This record gives sequence, structure tokens and C-alpha cells, in this order.
Amino acid sequence: MKFKNKTIIITGGSSGIGAATAILFSREGAEVYVLDKKNLDYAATARIHFLLCDVSASNQIQRAIASIRQKVAQIDYLFCNAGIHLFANVEESTVAEIQQVIATNLLGTIYCLQQVLPSMKKQGFGAIVLMASDQAFVAKEQCAIYGATKAAIAQLAKSTALDYATYGIRVNCVCPGTIDTPMYQAVISQFQQKTGLAASLIREQVAKKLPLQRVGKPEEVAELVGFLCSEASSFMTGALINIDGGYTIQ
Repeated sequence: MKFKNKTIIITGGSSGIGAATAILFSREGAEVYVLDKKNLDYAATARIHFLLCDVSASNQIQRAIASIRQKVAQIDYLFCNAGIHLFANVEESTVAEIQQVIATNLLGTIYCLQQVLPSMKKQGFGAIVLMASDQAFVAKEQCAIYGATKAAIAQLAKSTALDYATYGIRVNCVCPGTIDTPMYQAVISQFQQKTGLAASLIREQVAKKLPLQRVGKPEEVAELVGFLCSEASSFMTGALINIDGGYTIQ
């Protein structure tokens, strides 16, 4: 078990990529602390601990991580995965929607970093993985605000990696493309409502746009997160890694 006696905090770990990552780390021996505003969509194990937390609220993150610190000797890994989507162009996006996407995706990531980095500095090591998207590199229709937050997270990963490398802290960023998660299913539903197309046809069209001709699985992204936290990636920091079925190379 490569993560035995290690501790990881995962935000947005109740479903999708976060859930797959929590299960992987638990299976590999880590104590997993999931921060989410939704209950787990899967059966918890003895090593998966759930804390109710809205990452858009800095005080909730502060309380949650303070309570984790009381239970563990150190925090080895952080996976800032929590995020929400907004399927709309700039004109259609309301002020409340814009603020919520920025608060959850970008500010929530920053708040987590602020709470975890001081203890990682003291212990002299740590591995952090941020969640961006293929939209850190390419634009997609009806995704202006969401894409902007993901591009910002990619830059945040690089700058933070540079600032904390001398403390033995590595910061990398995963940039998934289309992955079969609840968020993807919600976007399919929204697109169906806007266009009137059948969901099955939309899924088929999405897959055809990818060189590998299929959408990804949450478990595939989880494996990448595991690699970035492991000693196998000990010389990697500040990397933005596409895992998108080849979408961004076209």
C-alpha cells in the first residue's frame, strides 16, 4: 500500500473524480478526509472520513482543516477538486451565478491552500494537486465563466509551485477533458434542454470529438492524482497535465 500512514484532504470528494480518488487512496492505505457540502455517494470505509464543508466559505474550510489537524500528525497531500459548472455565455450569466462559480472553483482552492500550506512548510514536505480542466488551454461554447476559473487555477498552481518549492512542497495541476461524472451528466441535460437533441445523440457527438473516441472515467483521473502525490513524481512540480483523450492536441 503506497500511501500507508499518509493523510490526504480531498475537497469535492462525494462523487465523480473526488470520490474515485478517495477510494483509491483509501485502498492504498491513506487516511482520507473528504470535504464536501453533499453527503457521500458511495459507502465510506474505515479510512474515509467525511466533513460537511462548503469550500466557498473560508470559515468552513478553516474549521474543517483545524479539526483534521487535531486528529492526525501531519497532512501529506491535498487535492483541491471541488468545483461547479456554469453552462452559459457571459450575457446569460447572472451576477449571483458568476460569484458562486468563482467562489467555489477559484476562491475555494485558494482558501484550502492558505490553510494547508503553513503546516506543510513546517514539516518540510507535501504534495498538492489542483483541479483545472482542458479549458485552461482551449475555449468551449457556453463555458466562459467556468473556463476562466479553470485557467486561473492553472496559473495558481504554477505560481504556488514556484513559491513553495524550497519548502519541499510540490504543486501540480490535473486538466481533465470530458469525464463521465455527475457534472458531465448535468451538462448533457442542460445542453439537451437548450437544443432539444436526445441525450444519447449528444453523448455520441461528444465522444466523436475526442481522438480516443470516448469520454474518460473518474478512476483514470484518480490514478493520475495518485501518481502526482507519490514518490514516482518526486521531481515534478508546477506541471499542468492534460488527461483529455487527446482533445487539446487537435
